[in-house]
Amino acid sequence: MSFLTIISYLGIFVFALAGAFKARGAKLDIFGGLVVAFVSAYGGGTVRDLLLGVRPLTWMNDNLAFLLVFTGTSITFLVKDKINNFRRTIFFTDAIGIGLFTASGIEAAMSNGTNPL
Repeated sequence: MSFLTIISYLGIFVFALAGAFKARGAKLDIFGGLVVAFVSAYGGGTVRDLLLGVRPLTWMNDNLAFLLVFTGTSITFLVKDKINNFRRTIFFTDAIGIGLFTASGIEAAMSNGTNPL
């Protein structure tokens, strides 16, 4: 497993946490939290893969990434009232996720042979 793959998995986990925290802030149940976490974790990567023409989509056959989304959502919904300041937590998880996915997206674009300049 390469360093970039680890960064990608960390980004998926962190954005799943951010999505689940946002769902808890909106008072959604755990199923709604899973949907929001899944879209948060995979939405940008799916759009990136579609624009780059990557087939099949990266997350389609990746069971570890699905497990990370389920784990992040479960952790978020199990801590219940332990985390009171959702706004601050969402801010930090979003910032970390954006940094991780930026590195992963740059690598995906460069390995696809596209030149952004």
